[in-house]
Amino acid sequence: GNQQWLKFYGAASGDNFYGVIPNPNGGLYALGFSDGQLGTIGDTSPTGTNFDATITKILADGTQEWVHEFGTSGYDNPQNGVIGRDGRIYVAGITRGAFPGYTSEGDQYDGFVYAIDPDGTDPVVRQFGTAANDGNNGYSIGLTLRPNGTLVIGTEGNTAPWGAGTPAGSDIFLTAIPKL
Repeated sequence: GNQQWLKFYGAASGDNFYGVIPNPNGGLYALGFSDGQLGTIGDTSPTGTNFDATITKILADGTQEWVHEFGTSGYDNPQNGVIGRDGRIYVAGITRGAFPGYTSEGDQYDGFVYAIDPDGTDPVVRQFGTAANDGNNGYSIGLTLRPNGTLVIGTEGNTAPWGAGTPAGSDIFLTAIPKL
């Protein structure tokens, strides 16, 4: 088919999109990170440094409607996402810092699940992890929504998150949590 539009989004430094979630109105939510401020429309960056996570709402014509930038003092990378039946955007990723109310397990990657309303407001976060890397080593954190509304998160690690037992080397873990 023919190209419908081409847009560039970015700050003065490193920016990446890692995934997209189609929305019911023909647009999408782009998931990524920025080493600066990706945008000024609805920007909620707490740190503006060190690769904060971003969720960018892009309309069907490619226009950026808003950017929701969030993160810790460390590297934050949203990797997968879904839209819930309630319309909220649920994102799973990794962080090398601690979200408010959580502690980081040393200088390793922890996983997180983040949820916001379709207009980019009302954020909720849940961070999880162990003293080892959880969701790093080139592997991503998966996320899906079950019919009953619970979220299933898949990750990889060298120790068992959530009290899952003792792994043998690097193993895969799945957990189901109620929606945020």
